[in-house]
Amino acid sequence: ELPGLPPKREFDFTIEIKPGTEPFSKAPYRMNAIELVELKAQLQEILSK
Repeated sequence: ELPGLPPKREFDFTIEIKPGTEPFSKAPYRMNAIELVELKAQLQEILSK
């Protein structure tokens, strides 16, 4: 278990988006069927806690 949020830092960073553009969502990489089954099982285990 994590103890909580990290301490406040001296600097805050932001990402400025150019006018007229939108952020996009893309999967980081493809998985084969066996990896996907394992990922879903691990996520379900975490969510059931």
